[in-house]
Amino acid sequence: MKPFRVALVGTSGAGKSTTAKLLRDWTGWMVLSGVRSHESVTGPLWDLSLSLEAASALADRCDSADLKLLTSYLKLCMFGPMERFCADAYAPDVVIADQHPLVDAAVELPVSGHRLTFGDMRPFLRMIDAVGRPQIVAWADAQARRLGRALEPRDFVIELARLSSLRLADRLQALQNLLNCELPDLIVHLDVATETARRRAEKRDGAGDRDLMADPEERARYSDLLAHLDPTPVVRIDVGTRSPDAIASLTLQAIRAAKG
Repeated sequence: MKPFRVALVGTSGAGKSTTAKLLRDWTGWMVLSGVRSHESVTGPLWDLSLSLEAASALADRCDSADLKLLTSYLKLCMFGPMERFCADAYAPDVVIADQHPLVDAAVELPVSGHRLTFGDMRPFLRMIDAVGRPQIVAWADAQARRLGRALEPRDFVIELARLSSLRLADRLQALQNLLNCELPDLIVHLDVATETARRRAEKRDGAGDRDLMADPEERARYSDLLAHLDPTPVVRIDVGTRSPDAIASLTLQAIRAAKG
């Protein structure tokens, strides 16, 4: 029997990870990371996920928006296979995704293309360590085979950049194919005021990670996207000044009501 799949989404600082951990502690439900597979203790492909995380950090150091987009895409492609593996291997009743590839990609793509150069990424790929580079290249080749096309790293970036000009419904449809995953059975949107989210993110990550912090436009993009996901049900929870336990309790109620 397929598990009931739930995604917790929202801007950085909304409390997604904290809520997911509380739900896991209270219920024993399986929790998977939607963007960092190595943080999913029951999931496969840890080494590949860590190599992609290192490549993403390299992209930041080199200020390469193209490499950043490529590594982000390859990381997001891991969730679908990981979710299916865990559903088959562990037969969980409920799977909770801390973030979701389709939602995050659809929100971020409209703004990720501004700094792209569409240049040759091979010099950057050669800077990746000798262990990680073949893993990443093999994973990129696997995605190209799955899509039935011969795609170089630069081609992936061009393909993803084109999606930002599509209508939202068309973009989501294309992303399901590109990312090899589906929308969940329920989306819980943890909605938090931008200033509150920034304070929480600074407390968690430090003041240096400005790129990861929420902004009003990001919050608006989440709200716009989640208003157009019919028939996937979306439950909005106003984080406000609620405690982590209170937010998790409301999320638990929403999941149980939707699951039946």
